[in-house]
Amino acid sequence: MRAGRDAVLVLAVALLGGCASIAMQSISFVTPELSEAYIPLYMGTVIGTARYAAAIVVAPNVAVTNNHNANLLTEESILARSPAHDLLFFRTERTRVPLLANPQIGQTVIAYGQDGRNRRREAKGVIRQLDARALPICAGCPERPTVTYDAEAGEGFSGGPVVDVASGAIVAITVGYPLLQRFGMKAVLFLVPARVAGDYLAQEMGLSFGSMVSGSGDSSATHLAVLFELTKKNVVVELVAGGQKKALANYAHELSVQVAEQYGHLYVRKQGAHTALPEAYVKVYARTKDGLVKFYKDGYADVRGCFDYTSLSTDELDDVERFSILVITEAHGAVIREARPPQR
Repeated sequence: MRAGRDAVLVLAVALLGGCASIAMQSISFVTPELSEAYIPLYMGTVIGTARYAAAIVVAPNVAVTNNHNANLLTEESILARSPAHDLLFFRTERTRVPLLANPQIGQTVIAYGQDGRNRRREAKGVIRQLDARALPICAGCPERPTVTYDAEAGEGFSGGPVVDVASGAIVAITVGYPLLQRFGMKAVLFLVPARVAGDYLAQEMGLSFGSMVSGSGDSSATHLAVLFELTKKNVVVELVAGGQKKALANYAHELSVQVAEQYGHLYVRKQGAHTALPEAYVKVYARTKDGLVKFYKDGYADVRGCFDYTSLSTDELDDVERFSILVITEAHGAVIREARPPQR
């Protein structure tokens, strides 16, 4: 495995599922704070099989694990999901936040994971690389910056914390391991919780919070908690500088709205779950070529979550310069989208 900024690692399809492991039973954590922040995840089945993983608190009442562990959680507890980064944030009653820190080359770390409902395991190793790249895990997803260390983990470690032995600080979250094997080892990939959480929130909200969560400890955790709380509220962000004032509204919602301008259709789904929302109400306004704004049409999405926002029995579409579309649901919030009329 070549060290360097351009290194690219191939993630195993199983993402830490069913691989051989040399991890050992874990008796205790490096610090008492970790025991209050570590969350075991488990789900048994009627045929006797089970899935287990781990999570860690990164802000008061907010924990993080892998997105592919979603079936180990209740849907109501999920705050946000990022399939592209294989991350999932969920609500928890736990409020104790351990120290967060950045990984360093040569740092001795311990990864924690589950071995069933009540048994915990740990894998000790040394950080070898900070600038690896994991290939995208979905079509259109970006490459992910990752860190590697030379210890094998395995099933049950996904979503669990990777901890600096010296300080007890969490430096990463376990994500997966590469198929490439060199030096007689499998290198586990993981991501820094605070940094990734900030990047993800920035992408979701269209704002830049990276500088607010780049620190460690209580300050970083407090910012994360505030940001997650704001994502569930309707807020207006106002910026004042150089004698100018700008305001941007952010609507709390759990909607994924895709607009197909070439067809004049939009598709409404629940964010993360990709479930169609046929109950979504859609109200469309149009700005005409002479600058007037007027009501255009309204209605409900069909069983596919689809709504045709352009078709009318009149020729009004010919005079439309731009559409403003309000999508409202009773349970998942509201969002506004703008679109151009289809080219004709």
